[in-house]
Amino acid sequence: IESILDNCPTLTKTLQWDSTDLRLHFKIAKQEPHHVGKTKWIPGPGTVDIIINENVLDAQGFNFSEVGNDNNIHYEYHGDVYERLVGMLMHEALHVMHCRQIQRALNVTDGNMPKAYEYLKKNGYTQEFLKIFFVGIDDTGVDDRHIFHFDPDREHIYILKYDHGAISEAIREYQMFLKLR
Repeated sequence: IESILDNCPTLTKTLQWDSTDLRLHFKIAKQEPHHVGKTKWIPGPGTVDIIINENVLDAQGFNFSEVGNDNNIHYEYHGDVYERLVGMLMHEALHVMHCRQIQRALNVTDGNMPKAYEYLKKNGYTQEFLKIFFVGIDDTGVDDRHIFHFDPDREHIYILKYDHGAISEAIREYQMFLKLR
């Protein structure tokens, strides 16, 4: 993983921290069989965990045969298992980047969810992005934007629509590193 982080600037830049007071941790843990990895974050200062499923590890390193080529952003992988690892790390880095954007707004607004929502909206974040993290108008018409509600399916659709290029770029950088070493 260190070699990948050292040689994939797109991935590294996506994971860069600013004043959000969040720490990034990589972990290995058992997960559902079809998961390759996941990102775990709770709003507020603390940590963001990128958790790699122990099912993808074997004596030779990473082995994605246990999870197949099924993934929740429908990215088509064509290379070796390490390209697949780069893609998975970039996928999780995009989750981390989105968490960081929400945490930055919470820091600016002293943790106030309604103000964080308005801050993000005022700073150009689309309703499509905001709906990943905030509940909108409910069936009764009551405005409950202040309720944090992470919707992973909505975020995966967002990544599918807008972020495949970043995953492709990180894999291309990894391929260039391999050619030049």
